[in-house]
Amino acid sequence: MSLLGVDVGTSAIKAVAVASATGAPLASTRRSYRATYPESGRMELDPELVWAAFVETVRSVADADAISDDPVEALALSVSCDEVVPVDRSGRPLGPCIMAPDTRGADAAAEIGDLIPPAELYRRTGLALLPLYPLARMVWYRRHRPDLAARATRYLGWGELILDRLGLPAVTDATTAGRWLAWDVRERAWMRDLVADLSLPPAVLPEVVAPGTQIGTLPAIAARLLGLGEATTVVAGAFDQICGAVGAGLREPGDAAVGTGSWENATILTDLPLGTSGLDRGATWGPYVTEDRWAVLLMNAGGGSVLRWFRTQFGDRSEASWAAGDAGIDLDLSRAGGEPTRLLFLPHLQGSHSPWRDPDSKGVLVGLTLATSRDEVVQALLEGITYELRLNLDGLAPELIIRPPVRNTGRGSRSRAWVQLKADILGVDISTMESMEPGCLGAAILAGVGAGVYPSVGAAQSLLCRAAATIEPDPLRHRAYDSRFAVYRNLYPVLRETLGLL
Repeated sequence: MSLLGVDVGTSAIKAVAVASATGAPLASTRRSYRATYPESGRMELDPELVWAAFVETVRSVADADAISDDPVEALALSVSCDEVVPVDRSGRPLGPCIMAPDTRGADAAAEIGDLIPPAELYRRTGLALLPLYPLARMVWYRRHRPDLAARATRYLGWGELILDRLGLPAVTDATTAGRWLAWDVRERAWMRDLVADLSLPPAVLPEVVAPGTQIGTLPAIAARLLGLGEATTVVAGAFDQICGAVGAGLREPGDAAVGTGSWENATILTDLPLGTSGLDRGATWGPYVTEDRWAVLLMNAGGGSVLRWFRTQFGDRSEASWAAGDAGIDLDLSRAGGEPTRLLFLPHLQGSHSPWRDPDSKGVLVGLTLATSRDEVVQALLEGITYELRLNLDGLAPELIIRPPVRNTGRGSRSRAWVQLKADILGVDISTMESMEPGCLGAAILAGVGAGVYPSVGAAQSLLCRAAATIEPDPLRHRAYDSRFAVYRNLYPVLRETLGLL
């Protein structure tokens, strides 16, 4: 029997069915959808597009020949989880979903801050007081769309919305609840007093279960719609970054994974909750899929989006780089000479999430001369992204100690030269993983645990999560990059005031 992991993202849904004995992908597919931007600072997504894409991706996998021979036994979801959809009593969405980058809600965040100090909120939820989280969105609806809020009986994240449409209980998992700004991650309970003080009905809060908990089997109508068997078990998955960490094999304190996609996000495991230093560094933290572990998350908006911007504006060679994932980037870096560039790049094209917590920061390229080549600029972009990663990881020491190798996943990990550059700048071994879709693999692992295929997450990871290659840092280049990094770490503090004027 096979296991199905479905990754519900903000721009696409991916579904991968894997062999339960080996983790080998048997069938996979992807469907994209587009958000809309009705005006400056606003970003919305039609929930019906997400539902249609979910049905199409699962049905496409189910129709594959390999799945006819190896039917899906269980499925689980990996979900983007900083969004909620208001629905009426019948589960019908009452409007588009306000997406996480949408800037609405500063007044809602301020109202929450009047009730609980931000440091106390962070200690209990692992999150900074920002308007993007579901609790703040619900307050925004109450303040600005009271007509809609009066008709909203529930607010559903993507996972709960899909479960509800399938005719199953619309439960959420503890890692996803940990992104609501209303879940006490230490007590593992909703902060109902805070919700009541905000004049929100307690019924808006979903039931919370542990990742890997069996939710039920597909009802007959849903099974026919998806092309799956009626005996297919549906299991609680996890927040997408957590599923990616599971699929990358993170198990012990100090294990770390870096996902290099449009953004570059790091996940580090710890056996203790993170202190308030995480708030100052822009880190978030919350429960992992095992009760004795916590996950610390660091988000850098600089990643593949930076290369995509450069490709669009300055030529087509980076187009090949990002599309191929390796050959173009490797060529650019080989032409740049292999040594650290004479440039410094601040990758804040979308502001800084961590470590600086400055959404208004800007990108900067320093050190240009008439001798600067295009390939040197490409290398500088990759160096800046990786310097920012090191700044994030170093900033949480000594609370967090990284245990090598660091796992690198995502499209950027297909470039051996970029992975080598990461090893050289960080000074640690970097492993790439066999699975190209660790989020789907992580969800499939949780599906297998819930269906009783595996005795535990760790047992499944030992069987299914394998490194493709491990790259060691070059000692000479690491020393050279240490010197450049010492300059880079002061770049933003020196330019902060100037960037604020732009």
